[in-house]
Amino acid sequence: MSTKIFQRIAGLLVTFTLLVLTACSSVQMATPGPTPAQSPVVPQGTFVYVGGIAASPDSVFPTSDTDELTSYQVQPDGSLKRLGAFDRSALPQAIFESAAAGPWFFTCDASGNCLEFRVDNTGNLVHGADISKTHLIQIAGIDPTGNWLIASDARGEHAFRIQPDGTLVAGPDTPAPPQPPGSFPGLLSFFIMRFDPTGNFAFARNLTGSTEDPAVYRFNSNNGTFTRVSSLPGPGVTAIGSLFMGFTSDGRHAIGEQELSAGPGADVYIFDWDSNAGVLSVHSHGVSDLFPASIAMADNLIFVEGIPTNAVLRFDPTTVTISDTGRRFDNNAVEDGPLFADSRTHTVIGTSPGGNLVGIWKYDPTTGAAQTAPGSPYPAAQNAYILEVLSH
Repeated sequence: MSTKIFQRIAGLLVTFTLLVLTACSSVQMATPGPTPAQSPVVPQGTFVYVGGIAASPDSVFPTSDTDELTSYQVQPDGSLKRLGAFDRSALPQAIFESAAAGPWFFTCDASGNCLEFRVDNTGNLVHGADISKTHLIQIAGIDPTGNWLIASDARGEHAFRIQPDGTLVAGPDTPAPPQPPGSFPGLLSFFIMRFDPTGNFAFARNLTGSTEDPAVYRFNSNNGTFTRVSSLPGPGVTAIGSLFMGFTSDGRHAIGEQELSAGPGADVYIFDWDSNAGVLSVHSHGVSDLFPASIAMADNLIFVEGIPTNAVLRFDPTTVTISDTGRRFDNNAVEDGPLFADSRTHTVIGTSPGGNLVGIWKYDPTTGAAQTAPGSPYPAAQNAYILEVLSH
């Protein structure tokens, strides 16, 4: 992602924080309900959801496409089948952030208006429960079971139990690290969150940037509580954040990258992950000087959205090393947007916010060769940046 876009998003975050502090009221705490007997059944397949992100006017390029949040299904040949969409009347302020897992998809706009969507039996998104009375101001993620939404209200962070009908029940307050004088105690310390493959640990950092103390938390999926267990490597060397992290297929390692502001290399890093102790540590540098904007991982292949080209790397679990496959894939629909890789369909999906496009590539899991799928790139929402992929 370019520095300019980071600056715009950072500016929105500051404005957004000030708005929600004055506009949102607290929610009555409730004891989490029992584990849902059964959430809505989701269809088999890989589904892609693309939305336009809230941004300053000078970063938005005109488009005749009125879709604001579009649902697609990945076809056997890698192409995208459009299932349905919500237009700008449904999300007039565009999407600020999103989270998806299981049958659920949540969004918030820059004014703290949060919406719930549900995946229907075709994979298309439909409106979920009315969650306005929960007074959410920010969402961080959904645990891998799809039973807990991690989000903030005016009191702080909670894991909200998602009931079968989509209503939310707030769990206990999450202890936040001590805040400097004059700041807002307990607010937004879980701005970005990733879960490990077991779902027992979450990696979290807060709103203030990449130089604060990001941490590993143990997550109790029975009652929705978090316990801080260790710090994450930093600053600059990041396994979480706007730069995507992927776990290797054996679950023992993770792939991250060094942010450009932390040094000259912009290296891809290998992390060792101890899922018993909850400790993530730097193992070694991988491939240097790719200047990655975003990375995604599947089948031990690492897809790098780089400058000036998109590269395919390979992780070797035996030697715990990364090598360059020499494969490159077309940069015809990736520009500052996120990447997702799906091992079920052997596809890589990315967006071009400036081009209002979503692209998809079909890759060979053995060689790493990636080819543009039929019909790609596809017209997408204005300033298309929100990208969620659910594979069942």
